[in-house]
Amino acid sequence: MRLSHLIYRHILTSRTRALFLFLGILTGIGAYVALSSMALPLERRAGAGEVSQVVVVTPVREEYSLSYQGLTVATAGTAQTRYLKAELAQAVRRAAAGYPVVAVVPELVRPVEAKGQSFLLVGSDFTAEQKRRPYWRVEGSYPRARQVLLGRAAAEQLAVRPGDQLALAGKVFQVSGLLEATGSIDDRLLFAPLEAVQALAPRSSGLSTIQVVLETDSQPQAQAFIAALAAILPPGVTAALQGEAAARQRQEAEARFAGLARFISWLLLVIAGVIVFTTETGAVQERTAEIGLLRTIGYRQKHILFILVGEAVILALAGGLGGYLVGTVAARLAVPFILGPGTSFAVGFRLLVSALLLALGTSLAASGYPAWRAARLDPLAALRHKY
Repeated sequence: MRLSHLIYRHILTSRTRALFLFLGILTGIGAYVALSSMALPLERRAGAGEVSQVVVVTPVREEYSLSYQGLTVATAGTAQTRYLKAELAQAVRRAAAGYPVVAVVPELVRPVEAKGQSFLLVGSDFTAEQKRRPYWRVEGSYPRARQVLLGRAAAEQLAVRPGDQLALAGKVFQVSGLLEATGSIDDRLLFAPLEAVQALAPRSSGLSTIQVVLETDSQPQAQAFIAALAAILPPGVTAALQGEAAARQRQEAEARFAGLARFISWLLLVIAGVIVFTTETGAVQERTAEIGLLRTIGYRQKHILFILVGEAVILALAGGLGGYLVGTVAARLAVPFILGPGTSFAVGFRLLVSALLLALGTSLAASGYPAWRAARLDPLAALRHKY
């Protein structure tokens, strides 16, 4: 009888033990896949802005609030939207010389309607935008003239795909791509080239903001750059750091959550390994007489080792594949509740391969010693073993 036949026959005759091993591996790998698929995007997003600060140049809004003990009673001032002159972006670029500036991103933001729903359309320079947001992932391509890029939540709301047509402010735009969910306001925005957005409203063809990305975490250096900007900015225009404290706290929280998810996934893998080790050790005790019989009829130690390890490998691969499928479904269901709607999770071929390799490695590490011990049993002593 072939060794492979012995492996399959024993798996079928010991269904309870095989099912227990399969479920142990499936649970460990499923948890690893689910938690890793959530941790990967968070690690990527938290690491993308690790040493960057953003200085925002905006027009001063002529508005003031009347408040009493922190309670806003009334707001007064002009509601007219003010814009920056387009040529100010060049002046900011010149002032950036000598500072660790990654990108200068001029933007124009205006409200638009699409399919009867209200959205914000952001006009931007996408060459600079990709340097500012290196964590962006786009299904399709970045927009060119008369094209628009949609955040994931906005695309789902409008039910559009790359290549579809979309009417904005009386003009027809082609959807060039969809932004992978980021869990931020970007998911609900529409993006188009700056010139295309300026052409929609010639009267307001200036800029809403100019965002300057500094590749430094030095507060004195950032403040020195802001002082240099203040010297060249016209009256009614201000420059300030963009909520750096809140952004840093969010990045730290995301990094901690990703680390916790990693720790829990590895802990569950260790538990799965303990389950495999305990089950295999018990199986060797139960099969002592069978192993002794196989040894007496000519099977060598390497054959016994091959049979026991072969069973573990088959169950590990089955459990790894099942764990990947279960983990993917669990991540798809859990992510909107844990991280918020629109947040992406990473699944794919690499995660599948790592899940199978981990399942195989865990099973081999846990079953190696019991299999080696079984192969070294004395045939005569094993035959005298009583069930």
